[in-house]
Amino acid sequence: MHTLNVSLVDISAQQLIDCGHQKDGCATGTPFSAMLEDLNLESEQDYPYEGVKRECRSDPRKKVANLPDFMTWSNVDAVSLMHGLYKYGPIAVLVDASSNSFKNYKSGVYYNSNCLETKEKLKHAMLLVGYGVDPKEGKFWILVSDH
Repeated sequence: MHTLNVSLVDISAQQLIDCGHQKDGCATGTPFSAMLEDLNLESEQDYPYEGVKRECRSDPRKKVANLPDFMTWSNVDAVSLMHGLYKYGPIAVLVDASSNSFKNYKSGVYYNSNCLETKEKLKHAMLLVGYGVDPKEGKFWILVSDH
C-alpha cells in the first residue's frame, strides 16, 4: 500500500465563479475550463461558497495553489490514471452526471452503459481517491464528492 504524507485543501468553487472568465459563473462553462484559468486559487475556507456570481474578491496572500500546481490530462487511459493516483495521490476528475441513475446514486459500485465521455457532458467534478476490483462488477474507481 502506498501512502502520501500530504494534506488536501478544498479549492474555492466560489472564487472560480467570481473571478473566472465565464461570463455567467456556473450557468456556462465547465469545471475543466475554469481550472485552466490562471488564478491564485484560495481555499474554500478563505473564500466560501455563496452560490451566486459576485465581484471577484481574490487575495493573493491567501493563495493555496495556482495553475502550475495542477496537471491537466485529457483522454488518459486507465493505467496512466492508476499510476498518477499512486504517484501523486488524489486526482480531480470530471464525470458525466447527467443521468437520473447517477443523480439518485447513494453507494456501491455505479455503472452506466450510456455514460458519455464528451467534454460537454463531463460537468461534475469529483475526487478520484482509489480503485479496486469487485467480484461481480469488475474493476472500479473510488470517487468522492461533497455535492
